[in-house]
Amino acid sequence: MSKHLFVVAHPDDEVLGAGAFIYDAVKRGDEVAVVMMNTFDFTRYIRKPEQLGRDMLLSQKKLGIYKCYRHCHPDSNFHNTNHREMVEQIEFAIRDFEPDNIFTQYPGDINTDHYWTAASCMEAFRLWQRGRGEVHPVSGLYLMEVQSSTDWGLNPCEKRFEPNWFVEVSEDGVNAMIDSLKTYENVIRPVPHPRSEEALWASVRLRGAQSGYPFAQAFDCVFRRGAM
Repeated sequence: MSKHLFVVAHPDDEVLGAGAFIYDAVKRGDEVAVVMMNTFDFTRYIRKPEQLGRDMLLSQKKLGIYKCYRHCHPDSNFHNTNHREMVEQIEFAIRDFEPDNIFTQYPGDINTDHYWTAASCMEAFRLWQRGRGEVHPVSGLYLMEVQSSTDWGLNPCEKRFEPNWFVEVSEDGVNAMIDSLKTYENVIRPVPHPRSEEALWASVRLRGAQSGYPFAQAFDCVFRRGAM
């Protein structure tokens, strides 16, 4: 059994980035936990912000997510939040959950909350190396692509997402990912939006075609130790 920790900015990021992988991993006996840096959204849940928390828990339940560490840093304003506090919150989850692998956002996304989440996660990731007490060593750190954010990383100074680690996912996993996304208001959009059902299926088919699988999700592995 392996333990996977996802450190993300917003509810639905872990589903968009790795929902099918999460579903399949849980089915084979792995444990998955999520650190959620923001758990309220006034752009979609204007009239009932408390509903987002309930939708998040239901969405994660559909994928079999073991635990969620919830935080309330202001949406679209992570650049003004306490960076040290964010790092410490992620470090707490690493100590508590003892993951083998950590997944986080791609820092070149158009959404700057994703950048600050990735930066905080990369700092916290080194906790097991810093010699501050016994910490379960992490084997790998991976960056995810999030549709409508990673694909719109337009800053020419930022490197575009280039996956180097492809994981085969099942058809059931893709269906579970889409069903989990449908739990949220206004996440699934009509064609040709990158979060339409058709585009989500096209994404896993494309990553599968690139790696020799029927369906796959792709990640950028930025650290890996031990035998493959």
